[in-house]
Amino acid sequence: MNAKNLLLKFAIVLLMVVLCAYQVFWGKGLRQGIDLRGGHSLTFEIRTNQTEILRLQDVQQRLENDLTQGADDATRKDLQERLDRVRNNIENLREGSDLGDLAPRIINILKRRIDPQGLLNIEWRPLGRNRIEVRMPAGKEEVQQAKNAYLEVVDKIEAGNIQRSEMRRIEAASGELRQELIQRYARGSDDLGAKLKTLAQSHDELSAARAGDDRTRTLEALRRYNAAREAVEKTNLNVQRLNNVLRQYVSPREQIVKSERELRQAVMESGLRRLIDEHPHRKEQIQETVDRYRQWIDARQGLDDPADLKRLIAKAGVLEFRIAPMSTKDGAGTEPEVSRDTVQRYKRALYEEGPEALQRRNEPFLWFPISGDEESFQGLVTATDAGGQRYVLLANQPGYMMLRQLGEQGWSLSARRDVDNRGRPAVGFTLDPRGAKLMARLTGENIGKHMAILLDNEVYSAPVIRARISDSGIIEGRFTEEEVAELVRTLEAGSLPARLNPEPVSESTFGPALGAINLQMALRAGVWGLVGILVFMAVYYMLSGALADLALALNIIFILGTMSWLNAVFTLPGIAGVILSIGMAVDANVLIFERLREEQAKGQSVRMTLKNAYERAFSAIFDGNLTTLITCAILGWVGTEEVRGFAITLGLGIVFNLFTAVFITRWIFQFLLDHNIVKRPLFMLQFIRVPKVAWMNKRFIFYAVSGAMLVLGIGSIAWQTATPTMSIWGIEFSAGTQAVIKLKDDAILNGQLPNDRLVEQLLRDQAAKGQHEKLLSTARVEARINPNQAQEYLATYDSDKNGSISQAEWKTQGLNGEFFRLVDKQNKGSLAREDLEENLPNTMFQITTTETHVDTIRQITRQAYGEALDRRVGRSGFEVVAGQAVKELGITLPDTGTWKIQPIEASPMHDLLEDYRNGVLMVVQKIDPPMTEVDLRQRVRDMRLQPDRLAHMNNPTEIRGLTVSGNKGFSSFAILVRPSEPAAVERQEGWDQFAQGEKEILNDALTREEAMIAINFDPAIAGETAVRAGFAVALSWLAIIVYLWLRFGSARWGLAAVICLIHDITIVTGLVAVSGWLHATFVGPLLGIDSFKIDLTMIAALLTIVGYSVNDTIVVFDRIRENRGKLSVVTAPVINLSINQTLSRTILTSGTTLLVVLIMYIWGGSGIHSFNYALLAGILFGTYSSIAMASPLLMGFKAALVQRITTPESPENQAK
Repeated sequence: MNAKNLLLKFAIVLLMVVLCAYQVFWGKGLRQGIDLRGGHSLTFEIRTNQTEILRLQDVQQRLENDLTQGADDATRKDLQERLDRVRNNIENLREGSDLGDLAPRIINILKRRIDPQGLLNIEWRPLGRNRIEVRMPAGKEEVQQAKNAYLEVVDKIEAGNIQRSEMRRIEAASGELRQELIQRYARGSDDLGAKLKTLAQSHDELSAARAGDDRTRTLEALRRYNAAREAVEKTNLNVQRLNNVLRQYVSPREQIVKSERELRQAVMESGLRRLIDEHPHRKEQIQETVDRYRQWIDARQGLDDPADLKRLIAKAGVLEFRIAPMSTKDGAGTEPEVSRDTVQRYKRALYEEGPEALQRRNEPFLWFPISGDEESFQGLVTATDAGGQRYVLLANQPGYMMLRQLGEQGWSLSARRDVDNRGRPAVGFTLDPRGAKLMARLTGENIGKHMAILLDNEVYSAPVIRARISDSGIIEGRFTEEEVAELVRTLEAGSLPARLNPEPVSESTFGPALGAINLQMALRAGVWGLVGILVFMAVYYMLSGALADLALALNIIFILGTMSWLNAVFTLPGIAGVILSIGMAVDANVLIFERLREEQAKGQSVRMTLKNAYERAFSAIFDGNLTTLITCAILGWVGTEEVRGFAITLGLGIVFNLFTAVFITRWIFQFLLDHNIVKRPLFMLQFIRVPKVAWMNKRFIFYAVSGAMLVLGIGSIAWQTATPTMSIWGIEFSAGTQAVIKLKDDAILNGQLPNDRLVEQLLRDQAAKGQHEKLLSTARVEARINPNQAQEYLATYDSDKNGSISQAEWKTQGLNGEFFRLVDKQNKGSLAREDLEENLPNTMFQITTTETHVDTIRQITRQAYGEALDRRVGRSGFEVVAGQAVKELGITLPDTGTWKIQPIEASPMHDLLEDYRNGVLMVVQKIDPPMTEVDLRQRVRDMRLQPDRLAHMNNPTEIRGLTVSGNKGFSSFAILVRPSEPAAVERQEGWDQFAQGEKEILNDALTREEAMIAINFDPAIAGETAVRAGFAVALSWLAIIVYLWLRFGSARWGLAAVICLIHDITIVTGLVAVSGWLHATFVGPLLGIDSFKIDLTMIAALLTIVGYSVNDTIVVFDRIRENRGKLSVVTAPVINLSINQTLSRTILTSGTTLLVVLIMYIWGGSGIHSFNYALLAGILFGTYSSIAMASPLLMGFKAALVQRITTPESPENQAK
């Protein structure tokens, strides 16, 4: 046993340890997944084309009417061209509307775009046909803190800007009050103060001119007033413009060429200097914003924040091409050209109405935002909107654009990383034949003109067409490598069949899916189990065991360090992979040490003993690990995102296991031998000796046991499938309900502060009493985290506003004194903000279950939590004002009680009416008891989340209290709502339907006594995904057969291993089904058995069993091959001898792994109870099947089933 360059090898290992430890503890760290850390839930609504089709049909009708009345040929020609464009747009939208089930298709595309490797632990769930829920892990606290610090500075900037309402107050005031307001709103800026004085004077002049009824004078005064108003608004520090400048910042860790980094830095510094020159009195604020932004960007690591997810989801992956017009004096010349007067009209519309104004009018040119390098847009028609965003004018006419089309007429492309002619990162694309044909036509007819390249309606570049282009091109811009990768993924994933509303209809933060307490219990149990293995190895194998412990520790460090380097998220399936890695690492060391024991018994030297032990154990270790690695590779390649975390973690574990167990421990032994530290045979305990059991004589007993277990399991599966109230499928594979309950602010449950584990237990107990099996067996409870909870408690219960809640204040308001005592852990008699932030329990909890009857869930929750449940008091005596004047608003409501909002100059809420133009206004009065604005707003929001109100879910709403009543709120309110899709209310019938729906929502919000908000969802694992998972498993089994065929010389070995796998998985799945009825007997509680289901947690367990079973079987197979020697067939004596020789290794490996799982099963908490249940069964039957099922099949299927073994029980002699 010789090894060269040991010191160099140890130095490399030490370097790996340092790098991995640095990465885990001081570098990126480990990103915990949803089930371990919690995260954010965002629900997005799918925008369908129906509302846009209705709008265009209205435009089409008007154009057709105008065409019949056209005065001259030129007018008729213009109208006909516009009508053709409208009809073409309607046809394209109709093709895009007939796309079947949109939600699953959109989810599949977004998965490929946002998380193609499945490393980020993002969960996707369709909610009906027009919504999807996306759940992402929570980012690191330091990243969130850096972001909050940046947003606080941005808020200060916004607060320092003068608002239009403030300008209106100055205009309405006079005398000393006006001077006082000017001084206040100038905020110390003499320049702004002077501009405000000019604005006030111009307003007075305009009022006087209007009173004099002089049109010419009025127009001149209006021009001066608009100019003064614009001058005041320009003094505002535009946050959008500042953000555009800050976007040029490149973090030191981003990969980008040096010249591009320097260029972006120069552009950023130039932009900041201009902002400071324009706003010298806000220089410190600008600099603070820059510092905070840099700290935030430097701390970010990929997908850390819901804002990142929103940005990625907002992209539809639509690549388009449009020709840019040239501005001429009269618009004459080569098309497309636009006159200067028209350009000025377009610019005014952009500034005053936004970029959608031209689209609403179906103009031949449209504004598009610039996202790329502005240098490439010189000479084109560009302008800036009121928010500081730059836009370029592009054609909206046939012959001058190449747009996305759907169906058979559509075209597609492939994308790749590329570089531009300056060597900067760029995105290359190649069109399919149809796309190439359209591109050739577009470029061939517009040589010498600028062609803009748009992705998701953002313009990245606008190069001049020098010659006809056919099938390829590049998108240029100031991109980092990360931005290029993101764009390539977006294009490669394909275009979304429909756009998602970029703003989620609901957004929330939740705790760990396992539950905080369950998570602590699981981790504690796992640590104790690992300690148990380490102690056992060190005691049983002495020095060898200590080295094995070192190898095991190195294996774990390497796995975690590599996961951190990959920025992979650590989840429960990942933990399953680590557990299996630990088991296989222990198995590898046990194999070596048991071989070492055999070699030492032959009386050889220590050096020769170690050499032979490692060499003869290597084949079994290599075969077992490689077979499992093949399975991991296939699962990672073909399988679903949900199992890739397991595949990646286990794959890493296998690679490092081979390295640590086979090589590092051998190097250490070599070092000990070279320095005479080890001179004598290594001492090891031996509790299990080689038995002499004729296993093959007992195989028919094994067949009977397996048959009975299979019948029991399959029968239980069939029973659950046939019983309507039962189902073996968990939440991810079934439709179900997601409900949110809120407990009272002073609620205690069973004498304890609420937590997710207690809430779930009470729910299950009540479901068991009512025999609601689905709710009992599948309910999961997650805490919904309110980051402002402490602040809200202080605002509500700190009556003297001294920053803490005293016990006297708490009791005065009639709240639960026991709750105060439990939160006041230091018995101070008061609760300061830090006490509340540390000790307050969550009051909102999300229940997810496969039970689809909302009334059943509502009934069970009321019974489970009783008075602790926050149930609203319905209001029955209120009135919706109709046919009356509302003096607080300066309007008179129609008899319907719904008024179509139009701005009224005399109204005190003029600005608000302007913001909600064309929406609906309602007034409700005589509310008893009164309520706060916050209460009514929350009630309305909750009603929008109901399944029957999906069409109104995204409508912006403003609620203003009108009549103060007592100290607890208002007795009358004004409710203003505008539609999320303005085109939907352009027709009167559309507005009437919208207004009636909002009136019903208001009525429900006031009258319903809701204690729970619930929505139904579809299976998270759709049919296509399930097929992919099944295909991955089948492909991995085929790979195992092929590999073992090649390795052992016969397909029989591979078939035997796969049959063993099927046997193990079927029995474990059957035992999961058995738990459905066993938990209701006295045996269930005695053994800690619940009604387990096939969910993603169980899938992780089954995958672990597959890897374990394969490894166990191959160890026995390898010894059979060795003992068979040159025999042409495998005989029963050979099998008996091989099983007996490996029995010690089998019992030790299975026993240590079983010990860890048993500890986790008993003390690991309910969060991983099902996982450990399956592993216990899998380890037992995996060990059993490698002896009882797989080995006999090597004799041949016929011999295994019918041949009788009559030879005496002397396996060693028979093998000879």
